[in-house]
Amino acid sequence: MRKSYIFLTVMLLIGCAPGVADYMYEINDQCSLNRANVHTIEISCMNEVRIERKVYELSWNKRFVFAKTNPVTVRKYPESSKNNYKIPDYKTTYWWIIDLLDQAQYGPFETEDDFLTKLKSLSYNNEIEWTSVNTFRKQEK
Repeated sequence: MRKSYIFLTVMLLIGCAPGVADYMYEINDQCSLNRANVHTIEISCMNEVRIERKVYELSWNKRFVFAKTNPVTVRKYPESSKNNYKIPDYKTTYWWIIDLLDQAQYGPFETEDDFLTKLKSLSYNNEIEWTSVNTFRKQEK
């Protein structure tokens, strides 16, 4: 009985604890990049999820946060009607803009041209330097 209790306790701790590769990275004083697992990488601003999974590249400055995402829509096991586990559609990219000054969010844009058009309408004409989310390191939460 005692061995079962210890085993169950260890399994709960392992299963409920954050993974080694999970992190929260503070983008600025308002937003953070949060990785809960390999397919759940989101941007939150002021404790509210603003851009849902799966963020794979981002950029930011004092006024804007920009992100590229892959929607999590593909069934990993399409042959199994009982398993609805979904993974990112790596063939599809959506672009997003968070305007921190106006507290507005734009997107998803289905084409890069639509994204760039919106940037111009927001008077943003600078080059965007994209950073892969894989370059961020785990920070203490």
